[in-house]
Amino acid sequence: MSARGKASNASPELIGLMGRRFVVTSETERDQPLAAAMMKQLVGGDPITARPLYGNPVTFTPTHTALMVTNHLPKVAGDDAAVWRRIRVIPFDVTIPEAKRDPELGEKLKLEADAVLAWALDGWADYRANGMPTAAKVTEATNRYQADSDTVARFISEACAVAPAARVGVQELFGEFQAWAAVDGADLIGKQAFARQVESRGFVKRRAASGFVFRGLGLRTDEEG
Repeated sequence: MSARGKASNASPELIGLMGRRFVVTSETERDQPLAAAMMKQLVGGDPITARPLYGNPVTFTPTHTALMVTNHLPKVAGDDAAVWRRIRVIPFDVTIPEAKRDPELGEKLKLEADAVLAWALDGWADYRANGMPTAAKVTEATNRYQADSDTVARFISEACAVAPAARVGVQELFGEFQAWAAVDGADLIGKQAFARQVESRGFVKRRAASGFVFRGLGLRTDEEG
């Protein structure tokens, strides 16, 4: 589904975003790919056109911040810069032991409602004055997520040698990538998509007598590995 879907298609789930400030999405299953096109449209700031089950299409400017709560980060293409500009991983690494959990915490917080509100307003004032810098742990977690998601970059780092005089055939390199991915457990991609991703990292593809080759890139020998 597209955030700018056809006006004839009902999209009540998108209508529900209108006027919202904060939206929580459902948890993803393990190894589920992210719907990148939908995500970019929903959080990119461009107007969204949607139609309720009964009614005319409505176009609105999104006001929400989207939060995905999940135990399993979705699969994302490592080279999709537009997606990574929009993603921040906020790790919640602390688990409160059951013996230390307070079953009456909710009621206690209600009794401190005035203090909680004052704390929130102080935070809002600080945000308005100083902005919200990204925490170091968030940057680290996001960078780690992107690096783990970039299969081709990991292959180049682990299995290839980068040197100005290096050359490797496209077919040979792709065959090595397939073998590496089988051992690594990484998702396979097609030969053309693989070649595009290698080129996007600055390696030039040229025709040679033996077929297409990449310049500046070679395969590591056992001694180099």
